Order: sequence, then C-alpha cells, then structure tokens
Amino acid sequence: MLSATPLLTAHCKNGMSARKLSDADKKEILDRYRQPGETTSTLAARYNVSNSTISRLLKSSFAPEEYDRLIRQKRAT
Repeated sequence: MLSATPLLTAHCKNGMSARKLSDADKKEILDRYRQPGETTSTLAARYNVSNSTISRLLKSSFAPEEYDRLIRQKRAT
C-alpha cells in the first residue's frame, strides 16, 4: 500500500510561493509596466512574485534604451 505524501510547495526566502509566470503573464506585465502608476511593486503583488522577478523580466525583455527611459519616468513620479 502506498502512503499519501503531501505535495510540497517551494517557497522563496520572502515566504512567497515559487510561481512560474506564463508567457501571457510576461507579455501582460511588460504592457502594464509601460502604464503610469505601475511599478515593480504593484506588478509583483498582482502576480504574486517578488520584485526581483519583475525587475529581471523587465531588464531582459526591454531594449536597454526603453528600459532606461521607463525607469527614469517611474522615478520622476
């Protein structure tokens, strides 16, 4: 007889469950970040991931010029 083993959920250091973003999530995050008022913090909370996960996605997906421009805009507000 096999014993039932509970499924384990990986947790990050900050206590959040590890979550893999879908391609659709990633596209939506990139689109949302271009909007006023959206920050890495608001997106991280919305998608239940860490700020660094959002930051890595943004930095690896945007052209350097667009990334720098968006960062400057976000910091100016």
